[in-house]
Amino acid sequence: MNAETIREQVIEHIVQHGQSDIYPMCPEFSWIKHHPEALATVLETHDNANSQGKLGYFREPIRELFRTGGTKYRLGTLLDPVMALQYLEHALLLATKTPSLKSSRAHSYHLAAAEASEIFDPSFNWQSFSTASSERAHAHNYVLCIDLANFYGSFTEEKLCETWRRLSIDPTHRALMVSMLRFLNINTHGLPVGSDGSRLL
Repeated sequence: MNAETIREQVIEHIVQHGQSDIYPMCPEFSWIKHHPEALATVLETHDNANSQGKLGYFREPIRELFRTGGTKYRLGTLLDPVMALQYLEHALLLATKTPSLKSSRAHSYHLAAAEASEIFDPSFNWQSFSTASSERAHAHNYVLCIDLANFYGSFTEEKLCETWRRLSIDPTHRALMVSMLRFLNINTHGLPVGSDGSRLL
């Protein structure tokens, strides 16, 4: 899968699934959804900055609670739409270049086959997870339910850089990812919660 194909796939993914974790109702989202020519101009500016090892301009991320129903909430990170697009794009580029990252152990997030139009395999989702969990639970007398506290918040620049070094990730790409994660204050907040880029990393 080449960089151009990945970008097209990421744009489509943001349009279809990204509304809850990007700044709502701002011009960039309109560009992503309705004005590909304007978006291409914006991305060209960012690409030029990236080619020099720099980031383009993004609005600061906003961390807040999203209501998920009843009295339940989850922490999410609102990203500038172009930031959300580039973050997911670079994480996906990294994943496709690294064989050991192509098969996720998480039931909900498996990369789709290279020829698929989706980023994640749609047969692995919350419904399939619930069905598989229920089947396994009924086969045993006891079930242990646990949740990893502050999972995304536990990631640091040092941990990710060490992993990327061991996986022989291209230094230029690695440096760009580090710049992006520093902008997102990874050492203070961890990876952005709710972002598909974070799920890939």
